[in-house]
Amino acid sequence: MTRQSSLASIGLTALLISWTSSPAPARPQGDPESFARQMLGTYDIDRGMRGEERLSGEALEGNVKVTKDRICLLGPDGVEQYAAEYTVDEISDETARISLKAVAVEAPEELQTESKSDVGSGTSGKALATLDGDTLTLIYVPDGDEYPDDFEPDSREQNLFVLKRRADPSK
Repeated sequence: MTRQSSLASIGLTALLISWTSSPAPARPQGDPESFARQMLGTYDIDRGMRGEERLSGEALEGNVKVTKDRICLLGPDGVEQYAAEYTVDEISDETARISLKAVAVEAPEELQTESKSDVGSGTSGKALATLDGDTLTLIYVPDGDEYPDDFEPDSREQNLFVLKRRADPSK
């Protein structure tokens, strides 16, 4: 073997070693504004959990409407029961980290006692969300400053909802 071919072989080997030992490129992290736009819509509640308790019946009636800056729970009659302003803080591995701030909603006249409903108004929470086609999965703590660890509620304070986007939001 000539000196030139030996050097070429050593160079090729070094290149292959450095190429195979390099870490894989990082996954794209995504754009929070793009994720927020993709969440827009009206969703039916497919299933939900509060802590380890599976929700059923009335707890799954109504729907959820996501606008550019609010997530609203609407009762079966279409009246807002709960609303929170939100911001998508970051995206990592297709999971969004979201900050929530509950806002006062106008209670239906038959439920009003003195003024507006302020259930949770002003409280701040954290959420995780994933979007897979027309399915939005959301786990949140309505009053807290730490994001949930994953999509398994580990306390009664954590709420998990799997939402299916309506094809026709007017229905």
